[in-house]
This record gives sequence, C-alpha cells and structure tokens, in this order.
Amino acid sequence: MASNVSFSPLTDLDLTVEEQSSIFTPNVDWDTPAIDPAELLIGKLFATKEVDNQLFLRTFSNIWKKDNLLSISHIGENIYRIHFDNAAKCTEIFNRGPWLFKSDWLAIAHSNPNLDAQDHDFSTMNVWVRIHDLPTILMDSESMAIQTGSSLGSLIGNVTKTDTMRIDGNMTTYLRVGCCINVNSPVRRCVFIGGSSSAKKCCMLQYERLPTLCHACGLIGHLVSSCPIVEITSRCNLNQSPYCNFVSGVISTMGQDDTRWPMRPQAWHKVGSLSY
Repeated sequence: MASNVSFSPLTDLDLTVEEQSSIFTPNVDWDTPAIDPAELLIGKLFATKEVDNQLFLRTFSNIWKKDNLLSISHIGENIYRIHFDNAAKCTEIFNRGPWLFKSDWLAIAHSNPNLDAQDHDFSTMNVWVRIHDLPTILMDSESMAIQTGSSLGSLIGNVTKTDTMRIDGNMTTYLRVGCCINVNSPVRRCVFIGGSSSAKKCCMLQYERLPTLCHACGLIGHLVSSCPIVEITSRCNLNQSPYCNFVSGVISTMGQDDTRWPMRPQAWHKVGSLSY
C-alpha cells in the first residue's frame, strides 16, 4: 500500500513501496567534504525578469576576481555556487552586501554541505542605512554616534557597524549604520526618538543600494505588478498603499566598496515614477 510523502519541490506524491525502499547511501565522509564549506557561498538571485546567466557569471567573475574568486557556477534556477580561496574572504563578501544584478538582489548564504542549495537561509540582508533628521547633539562625538547608531539601528535590524567617519572634521547630516535586516518583513521607513520635551521626533530612514522594492507591501524581491500580498488595480489604489511615498536611495554601484566616503546619490526612485 502506498503512503503519502510531502517534500519540496514536489508535494503530496503518492509513492509506491518500491520507490520508498530504494534508498541510496552515498559512500562519502560527511565530516570532511572535498572542499571546505567555509570557502563556499550559495547565492540566490531574486529576479524580477528573465536572467542571462552567462552575463551574470561574467559580471560577478570580474567583480570578485580581485577578491580571489576561484569559481562561480550556475547550479539551479537563479541559484549559484561561489568558491573563494579562503574562509575570511567568504565572510567579507557576505558582510559587504547587498549585491545587486540589474537592480535585483543576490542573496548570499554560507554553504551548508548537508543542505540542498535551495534550502539555505536567504532571509537576511546586510545593508547600510542612513538615519536622517537627528539632533546634532547625537552625532557630536564618535562615542555618542556609536551609542546612537547602536540604539536606533537595533530597531531596524542587527547592528553590524556604525560609520563615524567625518568630512572636513564634521559629521554629515545623517548617521550611517550597518544593519542585517530580515527581508521577510517590510522595510522600516522611520524611527522615533524622544527629545528634551515630551514630543517624539520622527527620523526618516534611507537605504543604500536597496534592491527591487515593492511599493505596495514594502517587501524586497518583487515589484508591485507581481505582489502576492497586496492587489493593486489602479494608480489611485497604489497611491493609497502604505509605502507609496517611501523614497529609497540607490547610492553606490555594484562592486564598489561600501565604506567609500562620501557617497553621492546616483538616482532616486519614488513610487510615482514606477509603472505597475
């Protein structure tokens, strides 16, 4: 008698006894793989359009050549295996994101040899966030900037660093914080701080090199036209969505060092200029 088995990507297969009894046990040493997993990254491109894989491979091969890339290969639908010559470089590349290909986000995970490539965790993104409209007293000194960045950044995600570099001896008009954000939650647009009075102050957020963002639901990785959460039937409907007026900055180009200072906005995009 057959029994039902559910697994990805196929679900609710009605397997026969023969199919279930045919089990292959690989003769491999699971504890000592041929390639050190610490030298491998698994990438998943959240593509909003058809991907030219040859162009993708050439692009990132050129970008990461100086980072001692050994190989990059296409191993599944929008899934890539990335091999560097040492574990430290893998960690550096992981932390230097987000990586973009034609505005689409290349999510990166540390390789786990016991998992299928599709089963890796691609739910987090490292990104620089600019916190605007802060009282200057919160950025007067390096120690105060770090304290402010740590406190406010924790409302956005897990804080990885706070940029305290100054231009001509002065802090800029915003505080720049590195955060690891959860892409399964809508992008946060602002944080509130308390002041000398009882009134709260709203500080707007701006994300550097933010990938494709849905202005209907606020999630990264798809456009308004393909949003699985909010149905947009007209521009009037779109203008009533919570993220319709959220502006995100595309600050740096792919392959540049995130820590380069200052960084000029190359383009601004607002929902009013998007098609749906």
